[in-house]
Order: sequence, then C-alpha cells, then structure tokens
Amino acid sequence: PTGFNRSMAEPHRAVRTKDGWACILPYTDRNIADFFRAVDQPELAADERFQDPAQRARNYSTLYALIEDHAVLHTNAEWQEICGRFSIPFAPVQELDHAVDNPYFAPMLTVAEHPTEGTYRQVGFPVRFSATPATVREHCPTLGQHTAEVLAELGFDNSNSSGGDAGRPAP
Repeated sequence: PTGFNRSMAEPHRAVRTKDGWACILPYTDRNIADFFRAVDQPELAADERFQDPAQRARNYSTLYALIEDHAVLHTNAEWQEICGRFSIPFAPVQELDHAVDNPYFAPMLTVAEHPTEGTYRQVGFPVRFSATPATVREHCPTLGQHTAEVLAELGFDNSNSSGGDAGRPAP
C-alpha cells in the first residue's frame, strides 16, 4: 500500500522505441497535453480520462498504452529532442556496453584491480565526499574463499576437511 501510485502502476515501465528502449514519463497536466500535441493527437489533451491526476490514475493503463503505441514510431534521439522541447521527463535505457562511453554514466564507473582476476570496471559509489573518498576495500571473493569462516560462524566444525565429520554441526 505504500509508494507513489503512478510509479507503482503495472504499465509504468520502459517502452520500446524505434531503436531501443526508453522511459517517456509525462507527469503533469501540461506534460500530458504536450505529449498529445507532440504525437499529433491534440484532441486527447482534452479527453476527460486525462484531464487531472485523479482521472489519469483511473486510466493509467490506457495512458501508458498510448505512450507505448507512439514510442515505437521514433528513435531514442528523436524522443530526446521531442521530450526536451516539451519538458517531458525522458531517459533512454542504456545498454551496459555503451554506458562506458556515455558522458552521464562514465563518471559513475570506476576501475579496480582484482588480485587474481585482473582489471575490471564496477559501478562507483553513489555518494562522493571530498574529505573521505570511498574506496574498494574487498573484491568479490573467489569460489569457496569464505566457506570455512561461514561454516564456523554457523556453528559447523570444519576442522576435519578430508571427510568424516566435516561440515557437521560441532558438538
């Protein structure tokens, strides 16, 4: 029962565009009217189903179906321009392979050196502090690296790892 009703609506998701996926999210009365003008259906701006937040809430599935129907008619770049012109919230869904080249996402990626696996990229820390920068303290463990510690923490005796009582609860 908690959460922003519009965000919790089932059809509120990325939609397929002509060349990928994007989030096209008209929220305000003006966004809705502008969206319909942008897709050459200005008469829908006057449709009672979309006139105010309460009416839209009752008709989210219809609204999102209309957005989805129009989304495939334009590329992400075209939607970026259209939504930018009308101040409609928009974001293309980024492919992971392209995130490293994207000027928005690239600064969020950091490079780390794993002691056995070599260099890898990871998502950086979401918050940056100038006086106390965050760093990688531990890398992903290797397979089974912490098995003994975890078993001991759970009360299992791992002292006889050659078989027998290994892995059985300690007496």
